[in-house]
Amino acid sequence: MFLVVALAASQLIETKRRSEEALRTIQERLSRATRFATVAELAASIAHEVSQPLSAVVANGQACLQWLSANPPNVTNAQVAAERIVRDGKDAGEVVRHMRALFKKTAPEEADLDINDVIDEVRRLIHKETVEKRIAIETDLDKRLPSVPGDRVQLQQVIFNLLLNGIEAMETVVDGPRKLLIRSRLQGTDAIVVEIRDYGTGLADSEKVYEAFYTTKEKGMGMGLSICRSIVEAHGGRLGTVPSQGPGTTFFFTLPLRANVPT
Repeated sequence: MFLVVALAASQLIETKRRSEEALRTIQERLSRATRFATVAELAASIAHEVSQPLSAVVANGQACLQWLSANPPNVTNAQVAAERIVRDGKDAGEVVRHMRALFKKTAPEEADLDINDVIDEVRRLIHKETVEKRIAIETDLDKRLPSVPGDRVQLQQVIFNLLLNGIEAMETVVDGPRKLLIRSRLQGTDAIVVEIRDYGTGLADSEKVYEAFYTTKEKGMGMGLSICRSIVEAHGGRLGTVPSQGPGTTFFFTLPLRANVPT
C-alpha cells in the first residue's frame, strides 16, 4: 500500500514538474514574441516619424535641381532650396534623437514655446497629405496664449499623430464633412489646452485606444496614441478625449505653464 501511495505521489510530482516546464516554455516564447513585436512597433513608429522630413528633403532636392537646370540657372532659388534641405535633414536627425530619448524615458529638452507656432509647423508638414485626401484644416487659435515649456520635436510628434489619426478616421466618410478643427486656448490660469477634432467614424472605446499595440485599423501599429500619451505626461500634461457634438472624435492635451511645471 505504501509503495502504491509513493508511486502515485511521484507521478503527481512528475506531472506537476512537466506542467511547470511547459508553462515556462510558453512564457518564454510569449516574452520573446512580445520583445520582437515591441522592436517592430518602435521601428515602425520611428520610420513613420522620420519619413516626413525625409520626404521634404527629396522635394527640396528636386526643386534645387530644377532651379539649377533652368536657363539661366536660378541660383538664388536653388540656394533657398538647398538651405531647406539642410534644415529638413537636421529635423530628421532630431526626430530620431528625440524618439530615442523618449524610449529611454529621459526628460524632454525644454524651451519656451509658442504652441500656435508648433501647430502651424505641423500643418505645413501635413499639408500635402490633407490635399491628397481632400481634407480641410480649420483653426481657432488663441493668439494671446503665453509660452509653455516643452520639447518642440516631441510636441510636433503629438500633434502630427493626432492629425494623422483624424485623417485616417475620415477615409470612409463620403456624405459628411471632411475636415479637421484645431483649437488652442487657456485652461484656467495654469495650463493651455489644444483640441483636435475630426468628423470621422468615432471611437468605440476612448480609453483602450491609448494602450500599446491596441488598434482598430487594418494596418495599424497600435503605438501612436500610446507614445503621444507618454510624451504629454512627460511634459506634465494630460492627453484624452472629450465627447463631440455630432460625428467624429475630439482629442485634447494640456500643457502646464512654467510656474506649474512639476520639478
